[in-house]
Amino acid sequence: MTESAHTVARAVPELLDLATAVRSDWPYDEVQAVILAAHSAGLTWPQVLVGMARLLVDPAARPQELVPNHRDQRARRAGTAPTAEYLAARKAIARDGDHE
Repeated sequence: MTESAHTVARAVPELLDLATAVRSDWPYDEVQAVILAAHSAGLTWPQVLVGMARLLVDPAARPQELVPNHRDQRARRAGTAPTAEYLAARKAIARDGDHE
């Protein structure tokens, strides 16, 4: 297999499980929101995967550090409709496996 033919499979539920198993101080929904924000910000899956691995081994790190200037996408202002980008990102997360 050539390097260009190799793809890294998206495994969001597995990354969520790994992150919260390795870092029991990180709430599941917080990690999920950060992965959603990373997707919305245009990070590729390999960037998310490597970035999260780096944060997991840093005892002082917080999940929000994955995306600079992270805003919790769940915390929309009251009365505002979700954007198309937000809805697409939520759909992508759900497609990868809803884990509740």
